[in-house]
Amino acid sequence: MLLKMSLKNFKSFKNAVTIDLVSSTKVRALPSHVVRFGEMKVLRNAVIYGANASGKSNLHKAFAFVQSALKTGALPLDASSSYCKIGDDGRTEESVFDLLFEVDGEFFDYGFSAVLAEREVSSEWLYRLEPGRGGAWAQQKVYERNGSDAPALGDGLTLEDNERYRFELYASDFSGASDRLFLSELNRGKKYAEKSFFSLFERAYSFLVRSIRVIGAGDHTPQAEVYLRGNQLEIISELLSGFDTGINEVKREKITMAELNELLPPPLVGQVKVLLSDMLANGSEVNNITIRSDSAYIIVTSVKGDEPVMEKICLRHEDSLSTYEFAEESDGTQRLFDFIDFLLTNDRSAVFVIDEINRSLHPMLSKHLIKLFNRVHAQDKVQLICTTHEDALMNLDLLRKDEVWFVERKTSEGSRLYSLDAFCDVKTETSVEKRYWEGRYGGVPVLNEAVLGGDYDASAE
Repeated sequence: MLLKMSLKNFKSFKNAVTIDLVSSTKVRALPSHVVRFGEMKVLRNAVIYGANASGKSNLHKAFAFVQSALKTGALPLDASSSYCKIGDDGRTEESVFDLLFEVDGEFFDYGFSAVLAEREVSSEWLYRLEPGRGGAWAQQKVYERNGSDAPALGDGLTLEDNERYRFELYASDFSGASDRLFLSELNRGKKYAEKSFFSLFERAYSFLVRSIRVIGAGDHTPQAEVYLRGNQLEIISELLSGFDTGINEVKREKITMAELNELLPPPLVGQVKVLLSDMLANGSEVNNITIRSDSAYIIVTSVKGDEPVMEKICLRHEDSLSTYEFAEESDGTQRLFDFIDFLLTNDRSAVFVIDEINRSLHPMLSKHLIKLFNRVHAQDKVQLICTTHEDALMNLDLLRKDEVWFVERKTSEGSRLYSLDAFCDVKTETSVEKRYWEGRYGGVPVLNEAVLGGDYDASAE
């Protein structure tokens, strides 16, 4: 589970901000929305509000930035323009990204600082953490590195001599690589025994790169695993029916390569061919892929020794004997397909970071989606962090006070991030929405009705 993420000097965030998913001790509502680790409780949701251009999407982009850097091992090419441009010191000042998280009962703190304009990592760290009383943490340094120096192990670590030698060898080879991340290097083509000291690098990396799933406002869910399992189509059909889409059956129909060319744009067809080639070459008994576009949902299954089978998702409505193509569905219904994976995922520690979760959805559907998410995942550790403008979600029967966040942007200070729980006047469900629209909590646009000037007459058009 994700406990905290802090960042500084990134896009609209000039000063350090933290989204904290460790539950407030004074909030007792909706106990099913927290996961307990001893005395500590971690929240399942964080729903973030803010005006346009406030910085909501930049928080989402920060997750994507960290993940991209770890996947490639180096800062993304656009890093050089991603520092905060408010004031004149952002170009030379360090940017900081720091995440606290839990994997299989172990707690970690991983982060790095960098001068983004130069695309140079200035420091990187990984700590093991032990939760203490009153929110305090006991830290044990696993490794640190500064600039181009070789990463150094922390004192007091328990590892075999051959493991220590292996780490020092990796660290020595990495020395001088100020443009890369060491955690990525420790996971590049290397195999570790399950109980090896090095397995903790694998666990930390896997959570940050695979369990955190960053989905942009216009993105489609990548590799939707749920369409590849047994009776999932029946469950998906039932889910979509519950959203009043009119759909009562989701089907898979076989298609030919000629039909695939008609359903998908050429770049995606090329991607399918490359994936097919890779699937046939890797020697696995069974391989599956899914390809999602605005016009089609395609599933390809390859069984060793047989020709690959290509299928498309199509839909049947209650009032129709014929099936509908995926492209014939509304934007809202297509958008719901992007959320099927987050409701039915097999990864019981996934963190879904979604920008504009309410896009194309009726307010009642957005509300139903959040409610369903919390019910489905009541017994696991799946989390949802999302941005929205949808005030229907600002409801204390749906979310706790410490699960509602705001981003507000000040001209000279950049974006700041704070929780609804910081306001002591929040007492009832009705007061929240009303006070939000009155501007009591910030995160709303400040409009200027005089922007057109006093001489403009709309009736003259």
